[in-house]
Amino acid sequence: MKTILDGFLKTCPTSVKYEKYEDIDFVKVYNNKPGNKTGENCDICKNKGIVYYYDDNKNIACRECSCMLSRRKKARSVRRINSSGLKDTIRLKTFDNFVVKGQHQKDMIELARRFLNSDMSHWLYYGGQVGAGKTHICTAVVGELLLNRGKEVRYLQWREDVPRLKAKVNDDDYQELIGEYKTAEVLYIDDLFKTDTDRGSKITAGDINIAFEILNWRYQNKGLITILSSQLTVREIVIVDEAVGSRIFERSQGYMMTIQKDIRKNYRLNGMF
Repeated sequence: MKTILDGFLKTCPTSVKYEKYEDIDFVKVYNNKPGNKTGENCDICKNKGIVYYYDDNKNIACRECSCMLSRRKKARSVRRINSSGLKDTIRLKTFDNFVVKGQHQKDMIELARRFLNSDMSHWLYYGGQVGAGKTHICTAVVGELLLNRGKEVRYLQWREDVPRLKAKVNDDDYQELIGEYKTAEVLYIDDLFKTDTDRGSKITAGDINIAFEILNWRYQNKGLITILSSQLTVREIVIVDEAVGSRIFERSQGYMMTIQKDIRKNYRLNGMF
């Protein structure tokens, strides 16, 4: 029977693997030696990630410290945050700091919590008034899924990411790029069909094609979690494109909210009206 776990053969120093216990308690010496792992402080392994012990033949062996489970979970969480596209906002827009003043904000947070308590087979959709907190509440939902439930998340910011996809539509790597959004365990599309109105931009056939390609895939694969926000209501999206709008309407039944357009609901203009 092997005295050292296979996964740690490279981790244990050669001098430690085969030393015999004589007068010096080598296990105590090596276990007290500090390591260089970061993220949390472990009194057991002293941040080495491994613990030394004597086997039945009094050879020194080593095993993984119990702290490595939480270290790996934290590392996966960091990787998920970095790959999600929400690195800078995921900890800023939470349920705890979502300001509730009006009824629409109460309804928004109630819907978000109800969605999280469901099987999430439906889509979550917030549409309507600019500055009403749609992005904040959706990011809070995503944060719960990513940080506390270990879900893999992709964030698609329509105005920033879709022009990049449209520019690649005829390239060899297009399917790989769009596939990240189509197949993501959790996809959050922020500001669906948002255009640069200051420059007279309008929703194009290219926009509609990308929206349909992503959402139709997710419509057909019901195990994927989809969260959407837009300045447009679902009714307005149906007018833009019936195929896209009808899929959103069907899959968001019971989890769809329209914030009626009222400039006083724009939190960025607090104090102006």
